[in-house]
Amino acid sequence: MNDEYYLGHSDGYNAGKRQAASDKQHAELFKKAILAFFKVLYILLIYSSAIITSYLILRRFSFYQSLGKLESICLVILGAYFLTCLIFFLKGIMIALRQKRHWGWFIIFGFIFLYLVGIPAYLSHLLFDMWLKPPVQEAGEIGRYNILSWFGGLLVGGIIYAKYRLLENSSFAITKWAYISGYTWVLSK
Repeated sequence: MNDEYYLGHSDGYNAGKRQAASDKQHAELFKKAILAFFKVLYILLIYSSAIITSYLILRRFSFYQSLGKLESICLVILGAYFLTCLIFFLKGIMIALRQKRHWGWFIIFGFIFLYLVGIPAYLSHLLFDMWLKPPVQEAGEIGRYNILSWFGGLLVGGIIYAKYRLLENSSFAITKWAYISGYTWVLSK
């Protein structure tokens, strides 16, 4: 009788340990899934201007309308890559002009800044405004949601600007070739 008690106790103890290990694995898997989701969201945020522009350009072509979902997504990603390479080519030109103390780098900087930072920041502001706006608003009342939506847009713009480091002699690894091409093209003249 005494042995049965210890046998049942051991089974319950081992089942509890297995359940705790299983719960820990589920928590780790959930944590990894959340981190992967935010990493994808961050990448989409960083490349948002190129992705949106690529989509807007491609949807004008009739062959794009006939593609399946996967093919159209791949084509948008490829278009976004080439647009990002073009931007880094211009960034290389801008940095070289800046090092040569030529005033033309201001114009290129303004274009790149508006394209990479300004448009996504403004679109983020509109998105936050849509999410935070109360359903009914008194006439003439400016709610806090407007301030929060502008703050959110500026925060998004700051994150994008910090990632691209527009005034530094640097680029992403996948666009290094385009950056170096623009940089050396100006310096060779």
